[in-house]
Amino acid sequence: MKKVRLLALSLVSLGLLAACTRTTSSTKPSSTQNSSFTSVSTSVSDSTSLGSSSSSVVDSSFDSSESSNVDNSSVVDSSIVEDSSVESSIIDSSLEDSSQLSSEDTSSSQDSSIAFIDVTSITISNGKVSTLRVGEKVNFLAGVKPNNATDKSVIWHVSDENVASISSTGELTALSVGSVTVYATSNNAASEVKSNEITIQVKEQPKVDNAILGKWKWSDYPEDTIIDISNNKVSVVFGNNNATASLDFADVDDDGYCLFGVFKDKNTPGYLKAKISHSYQDQLEIIYNIVDSANVTQKVNVYTQNESAIRYIKAESMSLRSSYTYLKPNQTTSISAVFGPRGASEEKWSLESDDTNIVAIKTSSGETNKTTMSLSDKTIIAKGEGDVTLRATSESGLTASIDINVAITKVSKITVTLENDHIEVGSATKASATVEPEDADNASFTWSSSNSEIATVDETGAVRAVGAGECEIIATANDGSGVIGKATLYVNEKQELNIYGKYTGTTPDYNAEIIFEIKKDNTATLEIDPDGYTEGESGTFALSSQDNGVYTFVGSYGDENAKVVFNGKNNTLSLLDSSDSPLLVYYQLETLENVALVKQAEKKVTEIEVELKDDSIFVGDTTTAKAIITPKDAGDLSVTWSSSKESVATVDDKGVVTGIKSGSANIIATANDGSGVVGMATIYVQAKKNIAGSYSGETSYGSLSFTFTVAEDNTATLEVPDAEENGEFTLSSVDGNIYTFEGTYADVDCKVIFDTKNMTLTLMNEDDDVMIIFYGTDAIDDVSVTKN
Repeated sequence: MKKVRLLALSLVSLGLLAACTRTTSSTKPSSTQNSSFTSVSTSVSDSTSLGSSSSSVVDSSFDSSESSNVDNSSVVDSSIVEDSSVESSIIDSSLEDSSQLSSEDTSSSQDSSIAFIDVTSITISNGKVSTLRVGEKVNFLAGVKPNNATDKSVIWHVSDENVASISSTGELTALSVGSVTVYATSNNAASEVKSNEITIQVKEQPKVDNAILGKWKWSDYPEDTIIDISNNKVSVVFGNNNATASLDFADVDDDGYCLFGVFKDKNTPGYLKAKISHSYQDQLEIIYNIVDSANVTQKVNVYTQNESAIRYIKAESMSLRSSYTYLKPNQTTSISAVFGPRGASEEKWSLESDDTNIVAIKTSSGETNKTTMSLSDKTIIAKGEGDVTLRATSESGLTASIDINVAITKVSKITVTLENDHIEVGSATKASATVEPEDADNASFTWSSSNSEIATVDETGAVRAVGAGECEIIATANDGSGVIGKATLYVNEKQELNIYGKYTGTTPDYNAEIIFEIKKDNTATLEIDPDGYTEGESGTFALSSQDNGVYTFVGSYGDENAKVVFNGKNNTLSLLDSSDSPLLVYYQLETLENVALVKQAEKKVTEIEVELKDDSIFVGDTTTAKAIITPKDAGDLSVTWSSSKESVATVDDKGVVTGIKSGSANIIATANDGSGVVGMATIYVQAKKNIAGSYSGETSYGSLSFTFTVAEDNTATLEVPDAEENGEFTLSSVDGNIYTFEGTYADVDCKVIFDTKNMTLTLMNEDDDVMIIFYGTDAIDDVSVTKN
C-alpha cells in the first residue's frame, strides 16, 4: 500500500516538544550537528525516524523522572532539520534548562500539563463519483473528528498504484483500467484511525469504432441532417435551418459503440440529446431530440433500423445519365443524377429543358419545362424533332447537362390498292394503303379524291362512285414528308341490269344441282346440291364490275375467297379462286367453267298484307309498317310505300310512319314487280293531350287512398300506401279520352285504364279483368280520381 503522508504539526505540538527537552551544552549547535537529549521524558508510540516521509505524533503525558532511561538511539539526528517535510520541529540541544528559553518560547511552554487530543474517526467523500476514465481526476475530502483534535492531518492510501495515484491533498488520478480502493488514516501517533473505503472503477476513454467515424446524412427525415463523428466529438448540422450543435462524448458502453451526451451550442437554442448505436456496414442508427427555445420538439426519436443514416461524402461533381439519348416522338425515358466522387451522398436536384417542343419533363401534374428539387429520377418525353439540352442543378449548386436528340423516321413510300378499280355510278369499293418504312414514326395518312364529282373517299378508305369518268384515290402522309400514294379508279355509267332472277343448272361431271340467284341489290348467291346429304355448298357475292354483258361478282365460297363470272348474254357461269383459277366444288371433285344455266320464270306477287306496329299514334310520334308478300318466293319482293293522306300521316321508303295531325290515313304498299298488287292498313293519329300530373282516389271496397302520377314522358306510377304495394307503367295506347298504360303492379303484369273525360281509373290484369289487390280483398274498379 502506497502511503502519502501529510506532515503538518500544530504550533501547540511544537511548544510541548520544546518544554520536555533538556540539553547538556550551553551553546546552540548548528543545524548540521548531531546532538543528544540528556533526558527526554516522552512516550513515543511510533519510533519511526522523521526522515521517512511520515510524521510521528508526540504524546504529551510523558514522566520526566524516566529521562535517564532514554536510549541514545532516540536522539533526533540534526540532519533531519533539513527535511522539508518537518517544519519548526527540531529542538535546540544547547539549552540547559527552561530558564534559558527565549521569551517567545517561554510563553508556549509554561504549562507542561496541556493534553494531546487524539483523532477518533475519519470520513472521506468525493461527491459520489464511482467511475473515472483513464486520465481523469477527482478530489477526495477527509472529515476528522473530534473537531478539536490536536492533529487533523491524514495519510491517503490507494489499493493499486497501477490503477490510480493520489496526492497529499487528496487528488486522485486514474492511470489505467481497473478497480481501486481509496481510504485515509490519521497522523495520530497514539493509535492509527482508518476511514471508510470508496471504490472507484476506472474505464478507458471513449473510443469510437472506426466503422462509424466520418459524416452521415439523412436524405428525407430529419430533413437533410448531417452528423459528423470523430473520436471524441460529434457535431450535427440541421438542413432545415442550418443550425449546428456539437457534443463532447461523456460516456461509452462496454461494446465501444454507443455514445451518450448532451449537445449544448450557443449558436442554437436549447439542447440536443443523442445516442449513436452500433454501425452496420455503411448505415448508422441515431436517437436524438432537438428542442428549441420555446421547448418545442423539432425532431424526435429516430431509432429504428428503417430510419438510417447513410455515410455522407459531400458531392463535388454531378453528371446526368439516361438509358436513351436518341428518342422517337412520344417515347419516354428517365434521367438520373450521379454525384462524385465515388460514394458521394445524393443531393436533391432539379431538371430543366431548353425546348419543350422537342423534349418536355413529365410530372404528376403534367408536362413542364422545369421540375422542383427532389432526389428522384426525372421522366422526359420526346415531343418533336430536334436536339435539346437538359440542364440540372443540385441543392448545393452543382450543375450538369445532357443532350437529347429526337429523330423522326418519315414515310418514304405509300402504295394504294383498290379492291375494284372499275365500278359503276352509285357503287362502292375499298381503298387500302401500305406505308414504307414499317417503322415510320407517324405512319398515318389522309385519304382524298382527285375529283370528288367522280368518286369520294372517307377517312376509312371507303370509296363511292358519284359520276362517270376516272379519278385518282390518293393517300397523303401526315408526317410532313409530302409523300403520296395513289390508284386510278374507273367509274362507268350505271346500267340497268336485266339479269336479275334465279338461274339453275347442273355440274358437268356429277350432275349436282346448281342454283345461282342475282338479286336487285346487286348481290348474288350460289348453291350446289342444296338438298344433298351434306346440305350442299354455298357462297355469297357482290357485284364488283361489268364489261360488255359480263358481270363479275366477288365474295366467298365455303371458306375460300372466290369470284363468279357470269355472262348475261348466254347465261354461263364460271367459279374462280382468288388467283382466277377454277375452284374445286362438290366435295373437291369438279370445277365450274362456263357452265350453262337456265333462267327461271319469276313469280309475281299475289297478295300484300300491311302490318302496323301501332295503329294509333300521337301527332309527332312514329311507328313502323311491314309488308308481308305472298308468295314468299316471288321474283321481286320489294314494295313502294305511300300514304292516302300525307297531311295526316307520312311513310318513308323503309316503312316508317309519322303522325302529322289528328285523323286517319291508309298506309299503302304497292308491289314493284308490275303485278299491281297493293296492301294497306289504317293509321289513327291523335292530338296529344297533356295529362301529366298527380291524381288521387280511394279503392273500391276498402277505401284505401291511392295516388296515380303521370309524368311528361308518358310513364306513370300507382301507389297504395296502406297496401304497401306500388306499380310502374308506360302509356301504350290512346283511344279518344281513354289512355291505356301497361306495366306491373306488385310484380304482376297489368294495365291501367285512365278515362280523362270522366276522370275514372281502373286497374286490370292481363285478361282484362279487374285486378284484386290488398290480400285479395280490394280493387280499383272504375273509381273516381281528382287531380292534385
